[in-house]
Amino acid sequence: MPEDIDNEVKDAIRGLYRSNELARKFFDHCAQRERDASETSIDRIAYRLDVSREAAIGLAQAFEQAGIGSFVVGRRGHKSRFVWEYSCISVGQVAAGENAALEEPENAVDDTDGIEVGDAGQALQTITIAEAKNLLSRSLGVPVEAIQITVQY
Repeated sequence: MPEDIDNEVKDAIRGLYRSNELARKFFDHCAQRERDASETSIDRIAYRLDVSREAAIGLAQAFEQAGIGSFVVGRRGHKSRFVWEYSCISVGQVAAGENAALEEPENAVDDTDGIEVGDAGQALQTITIAEAKNLLSRSLGVPVEAIQITVQY
């Protein structure tokens, strides 16, 4: 990646860090992560920051304008999410001035698992059948087509 583009992105990240409290909180969270993320759901951003979904979408759009990834609107059962162009850990570190390099995501996990808040305010984990099949396929090393899930109630 050309260095001038890299520097523009770094400047945009640091500008968001200085001017946007939500961005600062989320970047600080990213800098402390142990595992990188390739994607982060809007629901997870909203839950992590304790803000509305609309505020989380606004933040994802600001991240996209800064050049650190893409906001993807959920369609056909897929969740709205932010897809990281760079390692979210390195983005958080650059924002706080801890690291001078924006890195590619390495050993990144998909951080788009569903987070909902129940009536009593507790976090509820939700997952679709398609997501469950994909996770089982990866963890068991078998094709998605070989996974069958039956729900009985």
